[in-house]
Amino acid sequence: MDGLPGTLLAALTLIALVACGSSSSPPAQASPTASPPSPTESLQSDDFGPLAVIDAAGGSDALGGTGPVRIEDNCVTMTRENGEMLLLIWHATEVRWDEEDREIIYSSAAYPDAQPITIRDGDTITVGGSSLLDDEPVTRAPLPWLATPHPSCSGEPWAVSGLTKP
Repeated sequence: MDGLPGTLLAALTLIALVACGSSSSPPAQASPTASPPSPTESLQSDDFGPLAVIDAAGGSDALGGTGPVRIEDNCVTMTRENGEMLLLIWHATEVRWDEEDREIIYSSAAYPDAQPITIRDGDTITVGGSSLLDDEPVTRAPLPWLATPHPSCSGEPWAVSGLTKP
């Protein structure tokens, strides 16, 4: 997981630069060879709905905070008590999207005997995991995205590795 934060920071910086750039720039030409998706290109799978999902095992259990979840068409965020927003990034082995009920089913890989937790828009949760931002620019390995964050999503990218719901 050491390689994850800098790559996401670089990609999010690129998104900000593109969003703030002049509209007079010519559109980028497609490459003749396919490349893996990055957070600047939204790759959403019907299986994951609005979730941003990586194909990696969970890691750190730093406290991300507690707050209400917002499930929108393209993003899932949580607002901490201090008003800061987290863009929730999920591990594929721990999450399932229920399109019909528009809810997230979270099953902890660390506690496989625990009951799954159902999360709906407006629910208050507490998340553990790790920030995917880094304080220093370091070359990092690319994240193994299964569903990238939509370019319109904002907030500190947070890899969820633990979750509780009162």
